[in-house]
Amino acid sequence: HPRGISWLVFLTTPLTPTCPDSFKQGSVLQSVSKTKKTNQGHLSLMENELNFDRLYKLFREERSAEVKPSTSALHAMHWKKLAPKIGANNISSFGQAEARLLLSELLADGLGPKTAKDRMAFIKQMLLFASTALGISVKPLQWRLKYPEREPRKIKSFTESEMVRIVKYGTTDIEAGRLTILPMLISILTGMRIGETLGLKWCDIDWTHNVISVHRNEIGRAS
Repeated sequence: HPRGISWLVFLTTPLTPTCPDSFKQGSVLQSVSKTKKTNQGHLSLMENELNFDRLYKLFREERSAEVKPSTSALHAMHWKKLAPKIGANNISSFGQAEARLLLSELLADGLGPKTAKDRMAFIKQMLLFASTALGISVKPLQWRLKYPEREPRKIKSFTESEMVRIVKYGTTDIEAGRLTILPMLISILTGMRIGETLGLKWCDIDWTHNVISVHRNEIGRAS
């Protein structure tokens, strides 16, 4: 400028904070779900590094408002036992072979078939969440797992000599005016269920022909 007046030009550039940790801005689910382009297409940012420990935290955070507190507590109990076994494992490498190996470990630890099945189902639920909500590729979830059959529960019955002793004891009580054992005696002598015995009324007894008619089962209202 001829008068030597300097013009100051201020360039205003909006400051955009950079954050190397993608989990510090926005929701956890949004940051994990962002994708980047590669030669093969779109790949989740976390696909090659997300382990089960991190997946469980994401799963718990997103589903906490959708499930009952009792269900959340059950998930936490399952994960407490599963974390030492698979917590550090990459979720994308977990398939049928890994599922079979884990199941064998759970059963070897003394876990019952039903509880083991519930824990395997919980893992599958988390992996399904990773696939549908986070867009992470996981191996097929149609695992062919075989669970040992539970042995049928054996119900111990009174022997004939034991029943004779009960009847003798009960008869003595009844003769002494104590009638609390009467329902048990009727059940032993007739084969009636205890609820059917408790539901008896005087009109159900045919004293002429010594026949009892069963019309009710009061086990649900017995006190």
